[in-house]
Amino acid sequence: IGLFGFAGLQIKSILSKNFRTKRNPSKNPFLAGIFLSALNPFFLIWWLTIGIILITESIELWGITGILILFFFHIWMDYVWLFSIAGLASKAKNILSTNNYKILIFGLSMVLVYFGIDFLLQI
Repeated sequence: IGLFGFAGLQIKSILSKNFRTKRNPSKNPFLAGIFLSALNPFFLIWWLTIGIILITESIELWGITGILILFFFHIWMDYVWLFSIAGLASKAKNILSTNNYKILIFGLSMVLVYFGIDFLLQI
């Protein structure tokens, strides 16, 4: 249901009359990122479900060293992913027109809908 909700919110935002691609950056985006991550309820849910499985499997395979390996690779992948997304977003704002941006967001919303349907069919 969450995937459908996020897709709906994205589609609603691109169809709104006061849609704008330029946002006023916060005074400290790094601090904002920390707060958004720490206060995100899905952060704890992820670690209590998928994360605990990863930790358990890493301990079963490599013992305590497995936790260190998991931590290192997980943090490294997070940094690579977030820096890549930030870099692409920075470049894309100069390339995409507002109309093309709306098309991109709509397409990504449809991907969320697809994943939502796929998830429901697997239950």
